[in-house]
Amino acid sequence: MIFLLEDRSYRQANFLDGTDPSFLSFSKTIKNVTDGPEIQKIKAFVESNNFSFLDDVSTFITHRSIFNNNEQKAINDYSLESNTNIVYFSGGITITESYEKDHYQRLYLNVSKLYSNNLKLYVENYEQNKNILFLAYGENWMLNQLFIFNTKVSRLLNETTKLLFPNISSLENELDVSLVNFLKKYGINVDIDEFTQYNYSFLVDIKNKTLSKLNEL
Repeated sequence: MIFLLEDRSYRQANFLDGTDPSFLSFSKTIKNVTDGPEIQKIKAFVESNNFSFLDDVSTFITHRSIFNNNEQKAINDYSLESNTNIVYFSGGITITESYEKDHYQRLYLNVSKLYSNNLKLYVENYEQNKNILFLAYGENWMLNQLFIFNTKVSRLLNETTKLLFPNISSLENELDVSLVNFLKKYGINVDIDEFTQYNYSFLVDIKNKTLSKLNEL
């Protein structure tokens, strides 16, 4: 289930202009909480490290300013452990950022991107696709991520000039994702067992296979 926490309910109508907002109230897929007392109750739960309100939730979407930094850290720690996807939205977020680890995702995006037709499509297709990147990029979310990935690999190839990377983590940190899981998710198969290090030839192989996948989409 999707849990949406919004302390400024008027924004839903304002930003969803042209999109019928009734799906936020009548869909069985999403719980839309805009009531002040209930939000305060949830804040109290988080302050006491009680996350039972997320027991049946696989995607938690919240206005970032509802929680302070310590509360956000507690939410992030819990969600990472429980594989609950987290989406923080705010008018102050100007750059869409995402973090992935295994089956866990966290996304930061502007309020105008959240309250768009992408949210309606995400709710309607939730059982088929729970990837929260859909909220940021819509139906082209896979194409967008592969393009970003391919750009980073191309830059790394230009910088390494056939030098070995010192260790696996250096590449993983540069790409901000777990490389192996990322590639598997998008149907790109590479044989990592042959490599003790991520070297130039390995990156060339990844780049070529990513380009091939991009051409399919």
